Amino acid sequence: MKIGVIGGGALGLLVSGFLALHSHNVTLYCRREDQQKNIDKNGIYIESAVQANFNVRVSTGIFPHIQEEELFIVATKQNAIHDVMKVLSKKLRSGQGVLFLQNGMSHIQWFDCIPTTVYVGTVEHGAKKVSDTQVVHTGNGQINIAIWKGNKDLLGLSARLHHDTFPFIWKEDGQALLKWKLIVNAVINPITALFKVKNGTILNNAYLLKMAYDLCQEASGVLRLPFDDAWKYVQQICQRTSENESSMLKDILNGRQTEIDAISGFIIDEADDQPIPYTLFVYQSIKALEEEEKRNG
Repeated sequence: MKIGVIGGGALGLLVSGFLALHSHNVTLYCRREDQQKNIDKNGIYIESAVQANFNVRVSTGIFPHIQEEELFIVATKQNAIHDVMKVLSKKLRSGQGVLFLQNGMSHIQWFDCIPTTVYVGTVEHGAKKVSDTQVVHTGNGQINIAIWKGNKDLLGLSARLHHDTFPFIWKEDGQALLKWKLIVNAVINPITALFKVKNGTILNNAYLLKMAYDLCQEASGVLRLPFDDAWKYVQQICQRTSENESSMLKDILNGRQTEIDAISGFIIDEADDQPIPYTLFVYQSIKALEEEEKRNG
């Protein structure tokens, strides 16, 4: 399959590397020419969690200068989505598809401007970028995908992308898929970022566990998901990814802008008159850390 991956971060490198290894024709679109040159010279090196480490060659391009692809996979952070949408809305044609792999749900507001089939996905893998060409596969999982916009899965997407060592799993309800992922992000990400702990620490610290419980209760109420199921799911993810650092914690540690607006900010926007004091607290706290980073950086 001819695939264009937009975004050269940890997720973009991981997805590009595994898809290229499994015989897809992959082009990775970077923002920086120096990253493009490094990948052209050295390929992508993956320290794999499921097999021997490997190095694989991919084609490269500089975003926004995209070429014709069967499928685009958008692997950027939320804060780059607006620029990506402006390009895709002008250049996509019938028969192509776009798969979005973002945290949060604020990007769904842009989907109407995409003239082709839109897929959404949630990523259960762990990945840590070491350099412009190297990524560590820190946790094995799967990528769940569903249609958001379009009547049919014209590309037969999950079947064409799936491989036993890098599975893609089809889900019937795109909105539910994103809501369940958002519940996890709204609980785990801000707590781990604020207290600078790994995911599993939430389960082993009674005060963090209580905070997680309250955040889950607020988010599940806003998203109209059953709380008991949501709380069990959050705890399962904490346990399964106990040694992982959340993406928001990595952003805070590296002085980068977080995705708090697309996660807790989305919950706040959807809450109407529902009281959500814990969500407001973690949102304002993360924004305060970002403000201090700007001031000191």
